[in-house]
Order: sequence, then C-alpha cells, then structure tokens
Amino acid sequence: MQDYRNEYKNLISELEINKEKIIHANFEFGYFILSGEIHRRDILLKVAPVFDIKRVEHIFREAVADGIIERHNQDLKKPFIFRTKVLEVGQNQTFAWIIRRYYKGMSLADPTKDFQRKIPDRFSLLQVKYLKEKNKVLTQVIDNIESIQSLETDFRRLKIKKSFFEKRFLADFSNSDTEILQDLLDINLLPSFEYFTSNKGNYFSGQAITATISDLTPANLIIRKDGRLYFSDFEWFCFDNSTLDVAFFWLFLWRHPSWQKKLVSLYSKNNNFYSDFRLSLIRIILTWYLRAWEDQTNKGKDFFRNEYKDHAWTRYLEKAYSLAI
Repeated sequence: MQDYRNEYKNLISELEINKEKIIHANFEFGYFILSGEIHRRDILLKVAPVFDIKRVEHIFREAVADGIIERHNQDLKKPFIFRTKVLEVGQNQTFAWIIRRYYKGMSLADPTKDFQRKIPDRFSLLQVKYLKEKNKVLTQVIDNIESIQSLETDFRRLKIKKSFFEKRFLADFSNSDTEILQDLLDINLLPSFEYFTSNKGNYFSGQAITATISDLTPANLIIRKDGRLYFSDFEWFCFDNSTLDVAFFWLFLWRHPSWQKKLVSLYSKNNNFYSDFRLSLIRIILTWYLRAWEDQTNKGKDFFRNEYKDHAWTRYLEKAYSLAI
C-alpha cells in the first residue's frame, strides 16, 4: 500500500512551511490540507496527487480564477471581491498544490465536521458564535456574490478557452438514470424534471449567465477576527446561471430556515429569479444524487436509501417546481 508521508515531509521542507497544522490528510492516497507559515506569512496549503488528473485541473483552474479576480480588484471602479488570495501554485512528479493566504479567524461551518459524513450534512452545521450574527454574515455573503457576478464574462477578453471552466452541475438529464433515483428515494421526480426541461432555455440564456463559485458552502466562508468575511476555494469557478451560488449556499443552510429566508430576501432579484432558483435547486441536487449513486452503487440500494431518502434535500428536490422560497 502506497504511503505519502515521506513525500509530504519533503514537500513541506521544499516549500519552507513552518508551524504546519494538518486540517485533513489521507496519507494512503496523497491528499492534504494544512495551515502554516511561509516567511512569517500565514498560509493554507492544499495538495493532491498528480494521478488525480481532475483534481489537478481544478487546482490550476482555481489559480486562473484568482488571476481574473485580481485583475478585477485592481480596477477601483468595480466592486471589490473579498477572497483568500492565491500566493502560489505548483506541481512536481508526485503532487500538485496551491497555496492561499490564510486569515486568522473561523470558518462559518462548525470545525468539528466529520469528513466521513455525506456532503449535505458535513458542511451544514454553523458555528454557534455566529448564529446571532445572521444579518451581518449574510449581508456580506450577498455583497460578495453580487461582486463576483460583476466579473467579465467575455472569454475573448479574458483570453481563456470557454471549455477551461467546465460547469460543475449537469445541464441535461435526459440521458441520466433518474428513474432509479425515484425508486431509491421513493419520490415522484416527474413534475420537477418536467419543470426543468420546460424552463431551462431562459435559464441558460446569455443574459442569465454570470461568474459563479459553484462551491459556496459554510466551510468556504472565512470570517476574520474583525468580522470581515472572505470567500475561499474557487476550484469549481465557472460561468453559469446567476442564481446558482445563492441556491447552493441556501441548500447548505437546511438546518437553519431563518437563514435561508434572510439570504433570499437580501439578494437583488430579477423577474426570473424564483424560476431560475428552483431550476438551480433541481440541477444541484439531481447532479449530486446521481454522482453519489454512481460512487456508492457497490454499497447497494439500502445504503443509498438510508443516506438520502429522508434528507431535507430530497424533500426540496421532490417539490422544487412549486417550492415556496
């Protein structure tokens, strides 16, 4: 069995990282997240093995996205985007890595999250200390989302290929195994599926597309000691429907209905918002469940059913076409 401990130590030495503190590590497969210092600057290091081509691509995607944001932020006439800035990206024969600035403070998510839990549960617990700061936190979240939506969307001006920023969530489900999801979850998906098919034309139209993070979980919101909120982790950055980030974050607030309601109330809504928001919910959950089933098929139907059948996301998916938001 492969063990990357020695390679890990060599990388830490090569990058001259001091005071390293492992946040997550899988020494068998070579994935690491840690905080530390480089020349007295606080940093966060994320590492993936080179054999994971998709993850390596995402590391370099995040670096390109950070460059787009940096150029945007240099224009004082444009709304500033608060993010954890990328300091370095690199690769050797064993690893690819990205180093971001690390702000001392806390993630909005509870740090006791278990990396073995399914994703909808893993990042849905909020820090107790922030529960009474709902308005302050969510106002900054919406401000930053809307600042990101002001980014340039013309790929020619950005000088990148459109295919470089692949969308995270499926845009078409006609060839997906949605019938097995209905059986596994014991729900009727037809109304939501028909709603998505009937309305996706406007949803994917050019005027509805903006820059999106596509991974806006509470774990990726960093709140400094002075209360300033920063977005972190742009490896799924792409250009997609303008409601996607709001819907994605809303889903991870399923334990906190009052936060969900406030989030939507703060967002600057156009005439298509509620329809597009529902379509984003359908896309996100369907994509997540289909990929989860694909990954867990070997564990059997009972395992998947026990994981997701009674989950809040499943209720949202079944009623998304008429969901009161």
